[in-house]
Amino acid sequence: MSLPFSALASTLEALEPVTGRTLMIGVLADMLRQADDVEVRELVYLSQGRLLPDFIQKEFGMSEMLIFRAVAQAFGAANDEVQVRFKALGDAGLVAQEFAQRSGKAAISQDAGLPLKAVYDHLMCITQAVGSGSQEAKVSLLASLLSQLSPLEVKHVARIVVGRLRVGIGDPTLMDALSFARTGDKSLRPPIERAYNLTTDLGLVASTLYASGVEGLETIHVKVGNPVRMALAERANNAEDILTRLGKCAVEPKFDGFRMQIHKDGDEVSIFSRGLEDLSGMFPDVVKSVHDQIAAREAIIEGEALAYDPQTGVYYPFQVTSQRRRVHDIEAMSATLPLRLMAFDVLLHDGNDLTRAPYTERRAVLEAAIKPQVGLGGIQPSSVIYTEDPDEIVTFYEDSLLDGLEGIVAKRLDGTYDAGKRGFNWIKLKRSYNTELRDTVDCVIVGYYYGKGRRAAWGIGSLLVSAYDKATDTFPTVTRVASGLSDEGWRDLCSRLEPDIIAHSDPRVVTIISPDLWVVPRLVIELQADEVTRSQMHPAGRTDNGPGYALRFPRILKERPDRNPEDATSTLELIELYNMQGKGDTRGKTKRDA
Repeated sequence: MSLPFSALASTLEALEPVTGRTLMIGVLADMLRQADDVEVRELVYLSQGRLLPDFIQKEFGMSEMLIFRAVAQAFGAANDEVQVRFKALGDAGLVAQEFAQRSGKAAISQDAGLPLKAVYDHLMCITQAVGSGSQEAKVSLLASLLSQLSPLEVKHVARIVVGRLRVGIGDPTLMDALSFARTGDKSLRPPIERAYNLTTDLGLVASTLYASGVEGLETIHVKVGNPVRMALAERANNAEDILTRLGKCAVEPKFDGFRMQIHKDGDEVSIFSRGLEDLSGMFPDVVKSVHDQIAAREAIIEGEALAYDPQTGVYYPFQVTSQRRRVHDIEAMSATLPLRLMAFDVLLHDGNDLTRAPYTERRAVLEAAIKPQVGLGGIQPSSVIYTEDPDEIVTFYEDSLLDGLEGIVAKRLDGTYDAGKRGFNWIKLKRSYNTELRDTVDCVIVGYYYGKGRRAAWGIGSLLVSAYDKATDTFPTVTRVASGLSDEGWRDLCSRLEPDIIAHSDPRVVTIISPDLWVVPRLVIELQADEVTRSQMHPAGRTDNGPGYALRFPRILKERPDRNPEDATSTLELIELYNMQGKGDTRGKTKRDA
């Protein structure tokens, strides 16, 4: 028997008031147990308010106004009346549900109503309506679907279409729920996560698990077109720290540009950001360089793209490079501000999955795969030295800083590519700041406070932000931040946070204090702070009933649209930063200090 869409709607409704992650996993697992190996794929996507993996940009293309017209058409209401109710309720789902109830539609029992597959296919048809007359077609398609659903189902379909599901179901939570659905515990989380890190497609992973069991997950490999979740580096305090961890190692510059994962499949080239967004259309010069310099039919190459002065070849700072991320005047900007892609890893080459190969093998393949480029631009392998001498590391580090770069990354010679993980196969050593804290911190916004005085006009006075605890898949708070943005920046942020407001803290947020308004953890910001301190007010990194870790005097540097909430600085990194404070300069004890 087909799984009804009402099963998903009932689950989303049950999750709305839930504030505990353990309970959320249990509710999701109960739903997932009802699906077969075909349905589970679409069920996973829809439970997160999407139709396909996040890296496939499949948009409904419907503004709120079009959704209001569909609601009015479906339930015989006046369009103006629907808009008035939205101004009062601020939630397209609640508005659609209200008009469905007004029309006299009865609730549909769990074993009745449209199958999940039918609703999914209908929603997919809406995304495929393009060209002349597409807006009217979308309105008619959505109205037709809404008219066949119960008020509860209508509520959640409207939220899916508008892109505001208001239930924070993150990928890690779904991975745990899938494990519980199959085994009753978290034992399958590691193989599920490994397969997900290689494909970034949790629907594919779920359907493979259901069809072929855990053995089937081992058959999942890197695939061109599916971005691989990027490997991340741990931190070091100085050169001796690096050598203690790695021994003889490879050392490369650490660039401050756009991290890119390049996928080449014949004549097709895709460029994915660190946040796995497809940016291919923004960087035609990089696409051309891939065609010109990468001979392999299939390849996945990783690197960092930096803008440079075409007269001197000198790198521009990130603030200049960031101007290349745009949707207008792309060709003109490509000519004015060309990019150089510094390639530092290869994950796939002509059918060979290299993620489990040692660094030395991957580096050899990378260098052989890139044809030399005449001139300053194009693709170049990053420079590298192999050393176990701290003096050489210090010299390389200082030369990188003189070139305007961030620092260095040391890599274990036999280290594999750990997709989606931060580990000591890669260790970064970055430029020191004029503070005790040697690095910036990425935090996710989980709530905000109303402003006073001039800030009252902004609608926001300060943010409550969290780090990420990977072990528990939670967001423990780490600080409040009230500086770093212009007046207009605060107003803009307030308007963008408003649709994310929820009645209680997200189930994955761990907090001692409460802001005026809670929001779904979605936006990530980069902070600079004076230091990491111990705090009884913030639970990040706390053990037992001891103090947690917090940021002192934080200020916002920039928003990080390339980061997902789970990419926020981890609690373990926060503790490492705390332990690294006040331990001398980045060189450590070397011969050059003598």
